[in-house]
Amino acid sequence: YFKLKNSELALTNAINATDAYPDYMPAKQLLIEIQIENGYLEEAINSLKQIRKTRKGNKTTGILLLKAYAHAYKFREGVVVIQELNQKLGEDDDYAEVVALFYEKKKDLLRSILWLQKAIKINPLKETALYKLAKIYLENNQFDRARNIITKLIDLNPAKIEYRILYADIIYEIQDVETALGYLRGLEKDYPDHPKIENKIAMYFYRSGQIKSFESLKAKIGKKVNVDAELYLFLMKAAQIEQKYGEIIKNAEEYLIHNRADHGIRIVLAQTYFDLGKYKEAEDVLLEIQEKINSYPKLHYLLSKIALLKGDTDSATTLAKKEIELNPYASFGYIQLGNIYKKTEDYANAEAQFKKAQRLEPNNIEMLKGLADVKFRRNQLEAALDIFKKVLETSEQVEIEVHYKIGEVYRYLGQSRLAIESYQTYLELNPQSDKADQIKKLMEQLK
Repeated sequence: YFKLKNSELALTNAINATDAYPDYMPAKQLLIEIQIENGYLEEAINSLKQIRKTRKGNKTTGILLLKAYAHAYKFREGVVVIQELNQKLGEDDDYAEVVALFYEKKKDLLRSILWLQKAIKINPLKETALYKLAKIYLENNQFDRARNIITKLIDLNPAKIEYRILYADIIYEIQDVETALGYLRGLEKDYPDHPKIENKIAMYFYRSGQIKSFESLKAKIGKKVNVDAELYLFLMKAAQIEQKYGEIIKNAEEYLIHNRADHGIRIVLAQTYFDLGKYKEAEDVLLEIQEKINSYPKLHYLLSKIALLKGDTDSATTLAKKEIELNPYASFGYIQLGNIYKKTEDYANAEAQFKKAQRLEPNNIEMLKGLADVKFRRNQLEAALDIFKKVLETSEQVEIEVHYKIGEVYRYLGQSRLAIESYQTYLELNPQSDKADQIKKLMEQLK
């Protein structure tokens, strides 16, 4: 059932097996592996810690614990396990691959590549490591390296459709969409109605602006029982770029039906509900994550945001501090604590928290906007102006409100013409603003 990706039956039978034979280690290890793959990371970690009290030298439990820490973003704990296992398993290809996963989650791309290369050096035929390395090279525009690896993989296992799909992606990047589509249509002759091939063709239609063809194929795919989840993930990401919140929610929910372990997508879903003002729905998604892994990044950050909107400053503060405690090397907790201090007009402490976040993530938009607001409130107008301008330069979205705030800064600096220009831009972007009449009066006064 686990190999067939039937998570519910796999989990049920694994639990029954461990209940019937509580001391049978292969059953325990399989249950933990299923828990990790299904996102029950807290339970998996606790079980592994308990096992390792008496079986610390066991290779499989050590690797599984590192894998669980990687998926749970518990980097401090993961580093301790790596330091322990390096001497024992430094020449083990399975261990090397999981260390690569750990550094991938940590966003340390160079170390991830080095450990994948080590896994391949130990075992030159390790397909999973080769495939991951090819994907990394493709994502980072190293097309020749990606092509060399994927060609080798196709030679090793020509029936593996994922390798052919990745080769099509390389063709798309180094040649053109029509050549890539032609390659996939050739594959369809050998693998008719294969969901991964159909999904990829639909994605190419969308990316190349062939919307009618995309919609037609999407409708055909939607009627099928066997649908590949990657299409929903692709559509969700496209909707994020276009800020189509309904489509983000729809595709995230569809994706999670097929991939229940992806808490990162649950965070996206909760954030989208939050942005739409659907706080109950956001909270429900977050509590679902909390049941499986309490330390997941942004979990307590978003719960704190909801508490702050409800007017519960004490709970919001506690939750923000919990985010910092669990994820001290991420910016989110510090940003939210800064937001809380800003709201309570404790601007000195707010600035201190935003600056902590800035050291971790210098271009975070929420942090920059918060820091600029605080600088403005503390009458540090030039500094506020510089930061607001950086937001406009850095953000991938249209920051409408920032234009208004820049207008305010210019007004206080006595630069009337520039203030009017910024106000005018704001009104053009947001003509229905509830501040429109007030701004128009201000503009007349500044003239």
